[in-house]
Amino acid sequence: MKEKHVHGWVGSLIVLGLCYAWLCRHSLDDAFITFRYSQHLAEGIGPVWNADQRVEGYTNFLWMVLMAVPIKLGLDPVLPANLISLVFLSINFWLIYCIV
Repeated sequence: MKEKHVHGWVGSLIVLGLCYAWLCRHSLDDAFITFRYSQHLAEGIGPVWNADQRVEGYTNFLWMVLMAVPIKLGLDPVLPANLISLVFLSINFWLIYCIV
């Protein structure tokens, strides 16, 4: 019975942490660099800054590919990026709890 009580507290702390993260969210300028590469990938140009220059200028390949999905769907990538970040944050919180 004690373990279920602990899970409730941990779940509450995770929700509280996610609420705090949502209130403190912001997008840095580097995110918009990735969004441009993602936009070009979604448009079929490829992961490039300019269509005629094949230079790799991103440092986060998986995130760039992931952000191409909402752009391809016609969404502004800022909100999906924030929401996906919160999902990954909650998974990290839960994994830390499971490890400790």
